[in-house]
Amino acid sequence: MLFLLALAVRVVAWRATPDAAWPYSALYKGDALVFLEQARELQQGRVPELGLPIHPPGTPRLLALAWNGESSGFAAVRTLWVLLGALSAPLLFLAAEPGFGRRVAAVAAGGLASLHGSVSLSLSPGSEAPALVLLLAGLAVLARGPAPGLPAGALFGLLAGLACLFRVELGLAVLLLLAWLAWRARRPGPTLAAVAGLALSLAPWHLQA
Repeated sequence: MLFLLALAVRVVAWRATPDAAWPYSALYKGDALVFLEQARELQQGRVPELGLPIHPPGTPRLLALAWNGESSGFAAVRTLWVLLGALSAPLLFLAAEPGFGRRVAAVAAGGLASLHGSVSLSLSPGSEAPALVLLLAGLAVLARGPAPGLPAGALFGLLAGLACLFRVELGLAVLLLLAWLAWRARRPGPTLAAVAGLALSLAPWHLQA
């Protein structure tokens, strides 16, 4: 239900405005054109930004997979971002419900599904929507169950590392979540597994850069 609510709000916000055929929304442009140009370079076998680590690599690589490189593919790209934005609402519910209860989790997820800021970030191909989905998925993995084990820790690390490949600023949030994991697990194994998963996600980009 949360996913359908979030999806409906985003589809209406996208299709009901004059910019529906644009590659980005007038509500929030961000770095959409930069990422689309980088995706085109990747499709042509070129290295964006001379190989320098100026922008995180996640968004242009996702776009290179989802976009056909032509204006006819803008609708497919924006559809993917709308779906990613809608997915964040149920993921927030799954992450918040174990610790705060169904009512608080539903209110928070309902806000994420319908508030202006979160909707706007789903209407343009930027880094925010996929990064949020990945981080919330990792947080949900940690939150479910009595105490995280090695598989949960490793999966969180992988998802958190992928999120940082879209938004490097999330590294600070990941550090806090690692501290929370260490406190909640009461043993070092899950935290070490999370660090290993994090390193596995980030290592290829750092070695390439």
